[in-house]
Amino acid sequence: MSSQEPISQPGPGVSFDPLQQETSVQQEDGVEGEPSKKTGKLWIRKPYPLATFAIAFVLVAAHVVQETLGASASFWALENLGQDRSKIWEGELWRLLSCSFLHAHWLHLGCNLMGIILFGKTIERWLGPRRYLACYLTFALLGSLTYQTVASGGIGIGASGALCGLLGMYLACRMGRKEDGHLELGLRFYCWLLVISSLFLFESFIWESSGVDIADSAHFGGLFSGVFAALFFFSRPPAQQETGMGRKGVVAVTVCVFTFCLGVYGVACPFMDWSWQLWRSHAAQARGDADAAAAGRLRARSLGGDRAGLSIVVHEAEAGHPEEAIRYWESHPLEDPELQAEAGFSIYDAVYSERGYCEEVELLLDRLIELVDAAMGEKGESLPLLNQAAWFRALRRKDLGMALTFARKAHALECRNQAVLNTLGWVHFQRSEIKEAFEFLRSAVADPDYLDQLCDEDGAGFDLLSHLGLRSPSIPPNYAAHNLYLALAYWEIGQQENSREMIRRVHQYSYGGRMLLRHERKLLGDLEGTLGNSLRGPSGFFQRRPSPFRR
Repeated sequence: MSSQEPISQPGPGVSFDPLQQETSVQQEDGVEGEPSKKTGKLWIRKPYPLATFAIAFVLVAAHVVQETLGASASFWALENLGQDRSKIWEGELWRLLSCSFLHAHWLHLGCNLMGIILFGKTIERWLGPRRYLACYLTFALLGSLTYQTVASGGIGIGASGALCGLLGMYLACRMGRKEDGHLELGLRFYCWLLVISSLFLFESFIWESSGVDIADSAHFGGLFSGVFAALFFFSRPPAQQETGMGRKGVVAVTVCVFTFCLGVYGVACPFMDWSWQLWRSHAAQARGDADAAAAGRLRARSLGGDRAGLSIVVHEAEAGHPEEAIRYWESHPLEDPELQAEAGFSIYDAVYSERGYCEEVELLLDRLIELVDAAMGEKGESLPLLNQAAWFRALRRKDLGMALTFARKAHALECRNQAVLNTLGWVHFQRSEIKEAFEFLRSAVADPDYLDQLCDEDGAGFDLLSHLGLRSPSIPPNYAAHNLYLALAYWEIGQQENSREMIRRVHQYSYGGRMLLRHERKLLGDLEGTLGNSLRGPSGFFQRRPSPFRR
């Protein structure tokens, strides 16, 4: 099927429009059979959508490899193949396509596969395998470029950008008007486009309300690129007497210009993006250009506000410059006390990992307690704030009665949350309530089904979305850190063998140290040294990325 004749000439008695009757595919792509006894029309065998099935096979194989090799392989793939915007700015452009072959879990992969097979096999019969593969990769690329241009953070993965491109092309061809092989988009198409766009936004709202981030920009970038592809392939070529390039040429030029603009702004110079300004500031600081680094920080803070300020403090703390982080944290405070506390916790992590528990750490914890209390005064008693208020007091060994009150309130809000159970157990342990402490500390590392039984006994009811894995907890569980604190508790009461067993589990769940903050890795090292543990430490093969604000 050539681009000049996108709709093949029919055989005897066969409809001329493959967009309405898929049996009228090219005879050179299919196999001609005998006329149907029922209708008398020529029967043509449909070609198998090999390219669609090949794409599905590659996606499934990539995910099977990730699952088979374990979480370390998944982390490696995410860190080296996912769409990390800062890495793309550094020149790793392959991430724009490689990210579309990775998926977070089987549900993510399954939803994308259903759409790709449903729409892809039809579009492949319209276009042929070569042009179909070109379209698929183009949709994935344009979705990634849109995400690179619009998104504010996070590592993007998934084939949803390419899937939305297939959906856009299918929607345009099915809902548009066809006149002698020429596609015209009418009112019916625009109504359906509005419905699909609304569904995208509704889906994003539902997932994000359950704690899962959705790349809306990649979805819409793929959707509209699919519409343009339909207009390009199903356009009547201009007559010889007509001047100009025709609609096909206009569409091609428009898409090329749009892609070029997305690439230049999103990849080379997103000057209105605070994270890019901050990335340039870090690069200037690495070169020793202090003036350019300061100017970049100022520009990033003016564009990003508190989010940029938080990133500046976290970067300085993780780079091993806690004094610089403290100086910026105190001289340029964030307006949101919750974010100011999050920035301060990154400083605590850096200072503790370098100096251990000292007077400066105590002063930082006192300041964090004040900030969290102020945040609760402004925003109310949310689960993360209640948990932080209890946890910081437990670390400081101060106001343990108030810490227990906050921890119980957090537990009442979400009794299955393992981070809350760990906090509640550690508060009890600091209060020398050993029995209650180990009850909650063990629950923090228990199987989720066991937690469901406990919550059902307390009258919390059964949460279907959480049971299916469709609702993320307010504070994600961290089995490595939870086992670490259980190991510390066992060591404190003299049960060294149980402590060693928990240390083995810490290494099992830390995935090369990724799931532990720096001060937690220091605690682990000190505990292993005290116990004389001969277990092998975390592997250094995979490069660790910054951990999120866990509590």
